Amino acid sequence: MNEIDTKERRKAVTYLTSGETGPVPVTIRWADGSEDKTSLDIHPFAKLIPVIVAGDLDRLIEDVEKNGILEPLTLYEGEVLDGRNRLAVASVLDVPVEVRDFEGDDTAAKAYVWSTNAARRHLSVPQVLLAAHRFGFVAAAKDEASHREPRPDGSMPPGAARWANIAVKRIGGSVRPATLERFDQAQVTEAPDTVRRIDVGEIRRVDSAVKEAVAERSVMTGRLIDVPPPVPRTPWDRLGCARSDVLAAERAVMAGDRGTMTRQQFAERAREIQAALIRIQNIYRFGQPE
Repeated sequence: MNEIDTKERRKAVTYLTSGETGPVPVTIRWADGSEDKTSLDIHPFAKLIPVIVAGDLDRLIEDVEKNGILEPLTLYEGEVLDGRNRLAVASVLDVPVEVRDFEGDDTAAKAYVWSTNAARRHLSVPQVLLAAHRFGFVAAAKDEASHREPRPDGSMPPGAARWANIAVKRIGGSVRPATLERFDQAQVTEAPDTVRRIDVGEIRRVDSAVKEAVAERSVMTGRLIDVPPPVPRTPWDRLGCARSDVLAAERAVMAGDRGTMTRQQFAERAREIQAALIRIQNIYRFGQPE
């Protein structure tokens, strides 16, 4: 498969994953081995999650070419609740899929989409925060926090807003309340071009998302909007980011993507990380590094 064919396939799959093109043609293989050609719509709940980014999409296409679609698509109300990327790849490559129905109501369906996508896929932090807004976590948390009683002296506890702490508990993962609050203060969701670039993976850092959104909204409103100040990262935050990067590296290596690193370079980098973690552990256990 040459580079031009690869780009054309990626373009075709991306076009279908958007869910804005109407029903996606696909072949369904039933339990008895029979097959039917049909078309499936993508459920609105599935569209709340950003589509797969280019690198991951290429790996998915290659895997489906070799192994087919191994995981059934999950349908809810006759539409694809989970598996929109697999659906698009299967359609372009003309590979049959199996389907199963989701049992539950709208609340359970939305929770299922969040669990199988935002909580498991390696989404960037801006993508997770954007999805949290779309799923209503932020609005619900603000509503819950509005009923909180202040202190006897009329003040509120210091730190990030209470709604941000509530929302982060529902989001899960390593997102910081202060980071979510900054994302919200910048009104990133009100900057459509910035949202689009977050969705497709062009913007992968919160700082970049905030700056781009503020710049875009300044042009839209015709007035200069201040950029919310960056949130200093604590050692705990940095460990959280490191964990995400290490897990992402592990998945890439397991998938056969070794990059340009030699075995020796890889081993040396792994030893450096391990040694740093041991030193941190000793500081917390004994008060000083060994």
